[in-house]
Amino acid sequence: MELLLLFFTSFGSVIVLFLFYSGYFTPIKFTTMDLPEMTLALVPYVGAYKTSSTLQVELFDELKDAGLDVDSSAGIYFDNPKEVAEVENRSLIGVVIKHDDKEKFLALGSDVRLVTLETTKVLHTGFSYKSGLSIMLAIMKIYPAIKNRAKRQAFEVYESIEVYDFPNKTLNFYFPKQTLESLWDLHK
Repeated sequence: MELLLLFFTSFGSVIVLFLFYSGYFTPIKFTTMDLPEMTLALVPYVGAYKTSSTLQVELFDELKDAGLDVDSSAGIYFDNPKEVAEVENRSLIGVVIKHDDKEKFLALGSDVRLVTLETTKVLHTGFSYKSGLSIMLAIMKIYPAIKNRAKRQAFEVYESIEVYDFPNKTLNFYFPKQTLESLWDLHK
């Protein structure tokens, strides 16, 4: 019995340490800022957000194999999955294209749409990327936090922009103060 108790205590400690390492206990703080200028190579996706990463990895690898210096992925998520059926969730999935690679991307003749996001006011928060679990933990913490903040301050949360900056080990979440719905319309 003591051995079993020791096992579960040790196992629980390892889990808590891993959650701590992955950022679970980091407080979520939002700041208002201008969305940094960024150019994204985007493809439309309709379906459960959790399954969009496969498309993102494929695009990331395709552009890297074509000689582009891609190291950050991105997604624009249009629907609240608690209000819209998973199979109808709309998103634009892609990668960040560096300024020096724009011409190289255009020369590929790809069907992937290149979009430069306009500067707009956003609420921003970041989350440290330590492991694959960090992405899931960030989503579990950030979306309820922005929903609570919106409720307290009486504003509407439109789309979200997620940028996974792997070189800097940072997951960036931007919540525009105006809708980006027109971006979805470009991809219909």
